[in-house]
Amino acid sequence: MKNKTNLIFLPLLLLSCGEAKVNPCFFIYDLNDNFMSSLKDEFSLALKEKGYEVTTYNASRKQSTQNTQIGKELELNPKNPLIINVVDRLSASMIIEKAEKEDTPVLFINREPLKEDCTKNSWAKENIYYVGADSIYQGEAQSEIASTYFGEASNFPSSRFDKNSDGKLQVALFRGELSHQDAENRSKYALEKLRTIGFEVDLINVSYCDWEKSLAYEEMKKIYLNGENVELLICNNDEMALGAVEYLKEKMDENTPFIDQFFPILGVDGTETGKQAVKDGYLLGTVLNDAYNQAKILSDIYLNIVENTPLPVYGEEIKINDNFYYVKGTKITRNN
Repeated sequence: MKNKTNLIFLPLLLLSCGEAKVNPCFFIYDLNDNFMSSLKDEFSLALKEKGYEVTTYNASRKQSTQNTQIGKELELNPKNPLIINVVDRLSASMIIEKAEKEDTPVLFINREPLKEDCTKNSWAKENIYYVGADSIYQGEAQSEIASTYFGEASNFPSSRFDKNSDGKLQVALFRGELSHQDAENRSKYALEKLRTIGFEVDLINVSYCDWEKSLAYEEMKKIYLNGENVELLICNNDEMALGAVEYLKEKMDENTPFIDQFFPILGVDGTETGKQAVKDGYLLGTVLNDAYNQAKILSDIYLNIVENTPLPVYGEEIKINDNFYYVKGTKITRNN
């Protein structure tokens, strides 16, 4: 009789163990975003090594779609941590409220929720995380790349780079989304750093290109046809930088180096196409948005929550502020 009882309960125990290991869900704002797609792939690879298969939900840039996807997952697998690249960061507050009702931790990625939403009570402080780029560093690093190219700021007025001989650096800026914190920080600190270095900056154009190559192509077309005197183009990501390059390549003289013929263009992300454009002389440089390390931290936090594995000690390239993790990245030029 004792053996029979064991035969009955063993399968139930195994089933229980199998159900306990619920696969993680990654909610992404748009799978067509090259950087976010690569980050999702890195995260999936990291957790596959631990026996997990990541389920991906694509919101296609619609917050209503993502809300439905998150609600469904909370209903099916409450308490299983959610990894969310939120469409609209201002919607994070509502998501956090729903997650708190189910006691479900949330790991936000790339689009930073408002700090007050993540620290509004003791539950939020313990269960809400954010992993993203050190966008302040990225903006400053873009200006450092430009400064190395131009040379001493005091010599700029008499140099070949001052195309209209007014002593000012005419800058055009291609920004990502209006509400995205990385677009705000990269733009603000790139311009501030140029001024700190000593350049007199004349911001002649700001275009919101929503991270998209096609929109940047059209904006570059307008600038070119309007005959605006651009001496530096700063882009919040590589895709927008490559959109500008794509239009200008249609106008270039093959006998003159691209940057000499037009002006230096800077990106952020360090995507494969972005790095190739740097190597080919179309982009002056880009700044790595470190998808590998962001995904690694994300997987470390996830495993810490579901398996109680210890979090590693991170180096100086990771800034930690409570449950907020910021990855620094590196400058990428033809020299490296």
